[in-house]
Amino acid sequence: MAWLKDHGYRTTTLAQWLGQKRQSCEASKDRAVILTFDDVYESIDKASEIMHQFGFIGNCFPVSRFVAQSNDWDYQFLGRKLKHASWSALRTLLDCGWEIGSHSHRHTDLSRLDQKQLSEEFDVSRKILQDKLGCKIDTISYPFGRANEQVCRFALENGFRFGLGLGLSIKAYARFGNMCLPRLGVYRCDSIKTFARKVQSFSPIKEKMFNRQRLLSFCSQGTVLLKKWRR
Repeated sequence: MAWLKDHGYRTTTLAQWLGQKRQSCEASKDRAVILTFDDVYESIDKASEIMHQFGFIGNCFPVSRFVAQSNDWDYQFLGRKLKHASWSALRTLLDCGWEIGSHSHRHTDLSRLDQKQLSEEFDVSRKILQDKLGCKIDTISYPFGRANEQVCRFALENGFRFGLGLGLSIKAYARFGNMCLPRLGVYRCDSIKTFARKVQSFSPIKEKMFNRQRLLSFCSQGTVLLKKWRR
């Protein structure tokens, strides 16, 4: 966060970014970044405290079925369970200017579902989040970063304005636009140097960096296979 501040970056939300993009052709020159948090664990309060020191806000995407619950959707390495943030913590983020979207209802690979199952994941998640938080939910981060044409189209038809992938190709973004926005993950192993490289890869977007992300995202699906094997 200190690196971002020292290099003249500011944070924005997806809704703010879209408004700025429409209003000004200078938006491409603006040093704005969107910081996103999938799953949203209890540690989000630590992250938000650090970000607040620099005047930063973010977007977070809770899994509606697992708010305030342990991450039973994931494979528990060494039996270690992590707890997701509570409804109270999510409301606090909203009060601080954060934006909240959906990360589906059960954290399943949406690209493997039929339309009925997709409808349940979208509708149930949105209803629970809107009822509990009292805010409009029109952004979705696809679990495991995976989506296909059916998922992107169905999300748009069901009222979402943005869809975020992780490791999806630049060609997919060119085809589906705001329903397939590209991202780069930041991991425990990242240094300031690799973090800076990722931030700067968006101006202009570098295909090589996204190819690496595609490999990392593919490996993350191992948790699904491990869950099936354990059962």
